[in-house]
Amino acid sequence: MAKALDDAVEPTDTGSVGADLSPASRDDPEVAGLLADLVARRRRLVALLGIPSLACYVAYLALSAWGHEVLRTGLGGLTIGWLIFGFMLVLAPVVCAVYSRRSAAELDPLRARLAAIVHGPGAASRGGSR
Repeated sequence: MAKALDDAVEPTDTGSVGADLSPASRDDPEVAGLLADLVARRRRLVALLGIPSLACYVAYLALSAWGHEVLRTGLGGLTIGWLIFGFMLVLAPVVCAVYSRRSAAELDPLRARLAAIVHGPGAASRGGSR
């Protein structure tokens, strides 16, 4: 039971990152280090973008539930509620664009290095790292 629990929280549970790695290649210290770095960077990026987005959404929900007067306050011809709603509507594509650019700049080179080590040179161009 304890072994199964340890396996469940082992850093090899990386989603799609490294899913095609054999257990032997995961034991390679260089591969394990690159994989851990890739997973850590991806989690940092998701947290960096996700926490402020979630906070904005939760704040809007809280104002919707308990701050009706604040949301009804007029500001420049619109209410604060409509302004916050518009901001949240624009926030999702902006977060997606930022994630896409940062992922391509920071994570893709690591994926390519990992694929080249595990599958040989040129594997990244064949999609071997995904």
